[in-house]
Amino acid sequence: MRMPPIREGRCYDPSLCEQVLGLEKEDLLPIKPQLLNAGNPTVFVAAKDKAVVDRAWLDLAGFRALKGEESESFCVFLFAPTPEGAYSRMFAPEYGIAEDPATGSSTGPLAVYMIRHGLLSGRHDTEPGGSNLRNSNGIAHATEIRFR
Repeated sequence: MRMPPIREGRCYDPSLCEQVLGLEKEDLLPIKPQLLNAGNPTVFVAAKDKAVVDRAWLDLAGFRALKGEESESFCVFLFAPTPEGAYSRMFAPEYGIAEDPATGSSTGPLAVYMIRHGLLSGRHDTEPGGSNLRNSNGIAHATEIRFR
């Protein structure tokens, strides 16, 4: 996959990200959430495990607080590192997308974020596919992203 250069944005207060995602302090890895952009501005938030990713939900009032004075639209990408890559959910209310189980445009910046924080090593080619999970309404809400 070819993508534009990845631009680094600001880091976010982990406690605010916890609030935005309906999570507790112990649910996140001790890594500051950060905005990275390769055409789709994304705030990456690292969760401790898949169960945390599954129980997250986006609080719209909290999202507005997270956005603050930021003029550019962005999405929030919650993920848990896995041996193969990441288990993730992406929330993008400003794009009219309540939730997208996988966003290709955030995969490159995700790999950069994971490498910088020691969550991924080896060769980094994305592999299409993965196993989408569906909630009781049949809506996809999480996906595996595999790096090889």
